[in-house]
Amino acid sequence: MNSYQIYIVLGLVLGIVLLTIVTNMISSMLKKKHLISNINNLWKNKKTLENFIRPNSRFDYQFKLRRNNNCKFLVDDKTWSDLNFGTLFHQSNFNFTAIGEMRWYATLRNMFHIEHRNLLNLFTNDERFRKEVSYHLALIGKVVYPIFPDQIKPAKKNRFCCKVKKYS
Repeated sequence: MNSYQIYIVLGLVLGIVLLTIVTNMISSMLKKKHLISNINNLWKNKKTLENFIRPNSRFDYQFKLRRNNNCKFLVDDKTWSDLNFGTLFHQSNFNFTAIGEMRWYATLRNMFHIEHRNLLNLFTNDERFRKEVSYHLALIGKVVYPIFPDQIKPAKKNRFCCKVKKYS
């Protein structure tokens, strides 16, 4: 192989690498533009970002853990079913993240109340702020549903499986 052929091979490899980089950059820019367009339309039309129920969704996990402790104040399963809250939840689920989805479910179950009215007013009145936050939350997405006990409780220490004899 002479030096001319080496330059051609290096040029081809460099061209392929540059083409791949440019393609990825253009693809990510188009995805970002499409996502921003979707978010803008969501707020105008009051539609959710997704039309399906995720098979791995665990939005009721926190409720199942806490329902035995606060049964006086929570919306029980019978009332939830009678008032068709499941449908209401899915129609009003405008959350972009799994944790937001779980919090909305818990709020409908009367586990939480809206505490930060000023933040709610900011989302209601400031369109630029609302779209900016929505974009960043949409980037996080709903890929991972957190499991609250694993996040709250510290990991258990390893224990010996058998008793250790004490020698005196």
